[in-house]
Amino acid sequence: MAVGPGGREGGMAVGPHGGEVAMCTQAFVARVVRGRWFMLFASMLVLPASGSMYLFPIYSKELRLTLGYNQQTLNTISFFKDLGSNVGIRSGLVHEVAPSWATLLIGAGMNLVGYLMIYLTLTARIAAPPVWLMCLYMWAGANALNFANTGVLVPCLKNFPESRGFVLGLQKGFIGISSAIFTQLYLAIYGDDAKSLVLLIAWLPAIVYIFFMHTMRVMPYNRHFDSGVANKQPFFYCLYISIE
Repeated sequence: MAVGPGGREGGMAVGPHGGEVAMCTQAFVARVVRGRWFMLFASMLVLPASGSMYLFPIYSKELRLTLGYNQQTLNTISFFKDLGSNVGIRSGLVHEVAPSWATLLIGAGMNLVGYLMIYLTLTARIAAPPVWLMCLYMWAGANALNFANTGVLVPCLKNFPESRGFVLGLQKGFIGISSAIFTQLYLAIYGDDAKSLVLLIAWLPAIVYIFFMHTMRVMPYNRHFDSGVANKQPFFYCLYISIE
């Protein structure tokens, strides 16, 4: 193996405790995946998949046309959507006694069940439910957002205590662009079909939550400060990449 500057062999990197770590090996990849920066990257994929409640105006017309709902009924369903997305005490209580991966798993289940039942109703695969049951489906799907937020934001804030403001602002921004991402995905995959949009927001967030749920955890690390000031440059890089 070639020897680089300073007498180090090529393909070697300095580990967090001063030891050398071989690059592009299974151990190195495992260390990266288990690190807090990969967890931050994973959160930037989980949170954009958590904005399904912003898409209600797109498929609400299908509820009106297919199920014969009037505007008052749509307003009632929309109220339960807002209730589910804004009342997050349940997710906080669950996270107090369960790890982050369990919180995300519950969110994945609620999201899948809630929106899948709405999709099956719109496509006449099941009998049209009463309005109260449709409100329950909508509440369950919207409330999954709180479980995703709690399961992602809490470990991220604990893993970056010196940069909580940057982490919180960056991640909440990704939730805001989720509706634009979902709209482009469903137009590319299903075309202009609002019923298929409901199917997309049923299975895609659930898969993303399950795939990254073991990444979300609080991990110990040595905090390094430069003259008492945390290094915020990586967060600016993340912001630049997301804008591009």
